[in-house]
Amino acid sequence: MEIKILTASKIALLYENNIRDKWCDFKLKYKKSLNPFSDNISKVYSGYVSLFDVYTTFNPIKDKVFEGNVRYLNPNSKINEGIRATLSTEERQFFHLLNNGVTIFCKQCNDNTTNDFFDIKNGSIINGAQTVGTIINYLNGLTVEEQNTYKDQFLFLRIVQVDEYKEIMDRMVYTLNTQNEMKSSYSVSNEVPLKMLQKKFNEETKYFLELKNNEFNFYKENNPNTKKMLKDKIDIETLVQVVTAYYDIEKLANIAKNNKGSLFEKNNIKTIIEKMSFENSRDIYEKYLNLMNIIKSYRSYRKNPENTNILNILSIQENEIEDYRFLNTGNFLILFGLGVYENKNGQASIDIMIKLIKLTKEIFKSVENFSVATRSRTKFDELKNIIEARNAELN
Repeated sequence: MEIKILTASKIALLYENNIRDKWCDFKLKYKKSLNPFSDNISKVYSGYVSLFDVYTTFNPIKDKVFEGNVRYLNPNSKINEGIRATLSTEERQFFHLLNNGVTIFCKQCNDNTTNDFFDIKNGSIINGAQTVGTIINYLNGLTVEEQNTYKDQFLFLRIVQVDEYKEIMDRMVYTLNTQNEMKSSYSVSNEVPLKMLQKKFNEETKYFLELKNNEFNFYKENNPNTKKMLKDKIDIETLVQVVTAYYDIEKLANIAKNNKGSLFEKNNIKTIIEKMSFENSRDIYEKYLNLMNIIKSYRSYRKNPENTNILNILSIQENEIEDYRFLNTGNFLILFGLGVYENKNGQASIDIMIKLIKLTKEIFKSVENFSVATRSRTKFDELKNIIEARNAELN
């Protein structure tokens, strides 16, 4: 018997690579390939591919080939309007000069020089989803004869073959996609635990957990049976914020709102993801929605005093509403307080949430700048102390 010891990180890497083994296999014809480049971790192929071959190769697998990217096609972006404009005019002959090109990440690639095609295994477009998606959408609207005229226009393609994906691919995906807005949350959009969490949310709840930009709209458009699917979209950035605030993970609750980028720093997001089980994330998010309904009623009253629903919710008079100005920016502070209460007492009702809000006002009696105070660590600690000291009043 031979015994081989694997570290936990190696096992996790094997698992994540297994998930990525479900990426697409495809053959892509090219006009010209360039000499490959290799180093100790990768082999890079490149060449020029006709817009027609881009269309015919990726149109049948467009619902799968962007899996490794951080975003899906957004037809309304200004960048894509520019790509469409180039495709629709004589400028298309300069497409390879006007476009940054496309990058594919894969486990294996062979350059079949005899028949002029790249044979790609387990591949995904990690940069250039907007380019490829726009080409597909534009050529879809043309006749077959018109599509054939795009055989003489080209884009530049780069294929990166790496045996063990994980960290280098995540860094490539993030750094190569800076021409459009890059939220910090995009850096974790390919994390396997989050993909599994997404699957649970999307299959078992009324919510669609969106890990990548424009993912929900892309999903609906490319799955005919779901075009009219009604689901409430949850942005992964928001979900990370509310879970962090509720549990006060790494003492980050007070910055979850105004410095959310720091939540996605490597060490922080690793700890946060560990707390994001499906049940916990779902329940906390629904508590957050209940809280936001109360806060929306408050904001509605501030805009129009005839909308008095908040007075009924809190059972207060008009002259008391000034005591609750912290509600406007204090959503994560109150959610943190709810986490403190439930950690000791278990599930809280809406009535207890309202009692908690009323208790919270006591730490704001002499505050002038509520926006600053509601993200002050001092106020978070004060709220925790008052909840623990006066727990009986809340029950």
